[in-house]
Amino acid sequence: LLYGKSFYRNHYAMIKVPKTELGNNTVLAGPYMLEEVSKKIEEYRKNPNLDEVTKYYLDAISNAKNKARIEELLKTIKEKKTYDDVFQKGLIFAQDKRTDLGDYSDSEKENLEREKILAMLKVIPDEILPNASNLFLIQTIGNAFSASELLHDGEITKEELLTPPSELIEVFASLQQLPKNTPHVEELKREILQAVTKNDSLFPCFTHENDNLPVEHDSIKKMYELTKSGTSYHEAITMYHKLFYLAKSRLRNLHTVKILKEITKDNPKYKGIIEQISKEGFGIEPEIFSRAKGNGLSVSENVRVGITPKEQEMFEKVKKYSEEELQHVLQNPQEVFLEFLDKQYQISENEYYANAVIDLFDWESIGVVPFSIQRREQLVLKLLESDVVGTYQMLRSQGTSEKEIVGKLLTAIIKDKKIDELNEEEQFTKDDLDDFLGYYLIKGTSNFKLKAYQAYAYQEAERIMDEHQFASVVMPTGSGKSFVAIATLLKNPNQKMLYLAPNDEIINQVKKYLVQYVTGTTSSKTTEQLIQERFPNLRFARYHDLVSMKQDEIIHSKYDYVILDELHRSGASEWSRKLQKLVDYQHDNPNFHMLGITATEERDMDGKDMAEFWAKYFNYSDEEIAKNKHVAYYMSLEDAVYYRYVLNPKKVACDYFLATKEGQGLFQELEEKMKEVEEVTGNDENVKRLAAKLDHLRRNVTKAKGTGDIICENVRFGKKYIVFCPVTAGAVTAEDEDGNIIDSRVSGTEAIEHQQKQMIQYFQDYFGISEEEAKQSIECYSMLGEYSKSKNTYEFEQFQKDTSDSPNKIKFMFVMNKLNEGVHLDKIDGIIWLRPLDQNSRILYLQQLGRIIHTMDSNHPISEENLPIAIDLVGNSLRVKLHKNTKQKDSLEDLKTIQGWILEHDNKIPDINSNDQLEARYASKLQMIQKEYQKYITGESSIETLKPRMRYRVEEILSIGSRFALWNYEFPKRTKQTREQSTLDVDDELFEVQGYLKDFFDIATELDSYEISAFQKNYQQAMAYYVEHGDLAVNKRSGSLGQWISIQRKNYKNHKLSEERFEALNAIGMIWNTSENQIAVETLCEENGIP
Repeated sequence: LLYGKSFYRNHYAMIKVPKTELGNNTVLAGPYMLEEVSKKIEEYRKNPNLDEVTKYYLDAISNAKNKARIEELLKTIKEKKTYDDVFQKGLIFAQDKRTDLGDYSDSEKENLEREKILAMLKVIPDEILPNASNLFLIQTIGNAFSASELLHDGEITKEELLTPPSELIEVFASLQQLPKNTPHVEELKREILQAVTKNDSLFPCFTHENDNLPVEHDSIKKMYELTKSGTSYHEAITMYHKLFYLAKSRLRNLHTVKILKEITKDNPKYKGIIEQISKEGFGIEPEIFSRAKGNGLSVSENVRVGITPKEQEMFEKVKKYSEEELQHVLQNPQEVFLEFLDKQYQISENEYYANAVIDLFDWESIGVVPFSIQRREQLVLKLLESDVVGTYQMLRSQGTSEKEIVGKLLTAIIKDKKIDELNEEEQFTKDDLDDFLGYYLIKGTSNFKLKAYQAYAYQEAERIMDEHQFASVVMPTGSGKSFVAIATLLKNPNQKMLYLAPNDEIINQVKKYLVQYVTGTTSSKTTEQLIQERFPNLRFARYHDLVSMKQDEIIHSKYDYVILDELHRSGASEWSRKLQKLVDYQHDNPNFHMLGITATEERDMDGKDMAEFWAKYFNYSDEEIAKNKHVAYYMSLEDAVYYRYVLNPKKVACDYFLATKEGQGLFQELEEKMKEVEEVTGNDENVKRLAAKLDHLRRNVTKAKGTGDIICENVRFGKKYIVFCPVTAGAVTAEDEDGNIIDSRVSGTEAIEHQQKQMIQYFQDYFGISEEEAKQSIECYSMLGEYSKSKNTYEFEQFQKDTSDSPNKIKFMFVMNKLNEGVHLDKIDGIIWLRPLDQNSRILYLQQLGRIIHTMDSNHPISEENLPIAIDLVGNSLRVKLHKNTKQKDSLEDLKTIQGWILEHDNKIPDINSNDQLEARYASKLQMIQKEYQKYITGESSIETLKPRMRYRVEEILSIGSRFALWNYEFPKRTKQTREQSTLDVDDELFEVQGYLKDFFDIATELDSYEISAFQKNYQQAMAYYVEHGDLAVNKRSGSLGQWISIQRKNYKNHKLSEERFEALNAIGMIWNTSENQIAVETLCEENGIP
């Protein structure tokens, strides 16, 4: 009944189709789709490997005699288990997806067959059509029936296309409202169609088409004055709108009656039809009509007017109004409206406005339907605190529209901002509302609230552990992975649990969180007692305890849950063996689960993936591991920064590092690479330019600022910094990676004291002050493996104290390996690297950088000057190979992350033009994934050509995408382009360097691109030689190809040839050791002039 008025422009096209084509080239879309799906279902049922449960349900549904039996069967299906029962929740999400087909036939048999198909699609666990979920099929077919869509196969000529007036559609809308089987209706339709093809003037325009309620009539102020607060704003404005548009609808209907009388020439055959329409009919008004199911008055098969009992009297009166009375309503709606008001409702002006703001906001626009009374009162109280009436009047006086005022008032309280702090387009999102209302607040706690992505990680971990016992969560330092583990503890407070971590610092932090967010503190009980009361069977231990005197007690105990904090550390050989014994001891315990949490699943030492290791130990298949079925949630540091989950700290490097012995070594390596490129590119002008730039850089680095200047210029008074000091003296290492003593010959205390004295000297030199004045300016703390536990605890607690009482001092915490990982420190303003990390220390680099990375509050972003800072004085940003251990990059992890957001938003694909930056970034990433993998959908590429692991992963990507119809989705053009949205490459942003180091890095990067291009070009020549000669027996004197092959041999010998290039050259017969073959003899002869 709404036709094109609700979403389109009220313009129509009519196509003339010969009767002979109906059912052939032109068919009803709904029945046609049902028939095709039915064929697919029958094919599926013939599968001999169909599981018995699915087969039972399909057979039972097929044999069902009525709809009640089908509903009964569907109720017996085991509902999908949910894992969100630990959360407070309190919102209901809007459901805009059609999951029924409705009754569209007089035939009970036909309607039953539709129900059977719908039920079978719900039961079948696999996709009936490739890359389209069964839910998507149901929605598509439902929409086709709802809109009575037609499918036409063939060309449409100009003569066959008509553009009828919109009034013709009004006529058919009125006929649609007649009871089924009303006599002569079909004859009348044919006469109308014949008339429209001959004479458009039979359909004059509706004179009240442009009559609408003025926007100002909707104002809270206007409605408050009109009702004198005797009726709530929601009830009043709803009734007011219905009154006006019911009157307009009836006037439209009377206009249709006049058209029908003109067309039929008062033919008595149609008199009864026209009288029925005149008495009962309504014209098309989307403002009051809806296709949605629910209470209200049914106007036709699929369309309802939402009339409440209070509005019934008004509805009946309007229906009986004469044409003049209806016109009076349109001209004087407020006057007529007062007749129907119930003025028993009395509240204050402030309360009226607060409730009106909530009623006026379009909650469905963010995917939420009205929430519980308790949640509503929470919003009302906040609005009352914000002087809602005064703020409303102030904004109205500035010319702000009421819709904008409502958005601003709610955004301000939900995002905890002042009105003048909001930018022009800023509006709260569903996630903001979730956070404000405490949707992810853990039940039984007062303030332990997860962020949406943390909640999804927890739920996925619980789901996976139900099926496989083991799951892992990979989230960067600072993103709150410990909260995921704590949520697991809270789900099972009375079960026997073991929490393993590498060191006491991490364990103490978890205990601190448990007291802070779960148990609360009391003066009469210790931390241990408080935790023991809430978690009577929880035990904490270090990995090291597994090889200590306590090992038997820990290993030979039964557990319901074991949590491995810093999962990658479980790969140490001794610890790993003991952990395997612990797991083996649980073999007869069906309730045993193990959760691993880490910022990186790989070990620096050997690149071993510990998440995969434990997945194999728990009998995951190779396919399941390739598809990351063991990983509940995966987010890299780069992704966390890109999505603005965590902040991106500032980086400052010491350019003078390039003038040191090690820096000069890097220069030498780059110059050697430059010579190689020059040999294969000849006199390339760009290469010459790079060579000159490199020479100029080498000569200028000696002018760079030194260590002391860099520190003093970048640290700030009233702030706190961690200083990572070298762990070696000569060839001897003082501490292991957990900060334990390795060699007592090295005094960590002496080394730390030396660094502290050096820091004092830097301040003396830079500020020109005395040693005593410098000591008064800074406070030095330290933590070491050789200290006692109590001393380390004391130093840590003193350092953690708030600096607001000492704004003229700077705090430095000097450490070697303490505080490397897992510990979140309060308000750390920076780290200083005095410790050089080797090139394979990617994980340690990220762990230490993680000390200053923490979750962001998008409502209160940190200013540029207050961002924490990483001061790299030893070239770690250049030396460490930050991408060495990362696996082949694809989109599986990204897609699974975005899938979590989509599931939380009722299968809504994120909007690329959303004001919510996270949603817009998800949409951008999703569009990139669609473009990248669409080739496998269209058949341009075949997954069969991929190696097994990659094939499994691509299959999983295609499967996940099909669940929310990604491969059928058309992304709109981006109309909003902000700086945040345009920044897609985070790697450079996260690990960028500045100054001379940036120049050095830029030269190296550009040189790499030349070197890659040169390799590819020469490799093609080498391949051609191999095809012609069957080998690569080319000596150094054999032109440019011989020189290039000689360079590759040299790179191989010096361990500078990548594994990928090594394998590529091996594939075409590369000879690496020339001394063992004839080439050596030939080369020797040529070099000495021997024929």
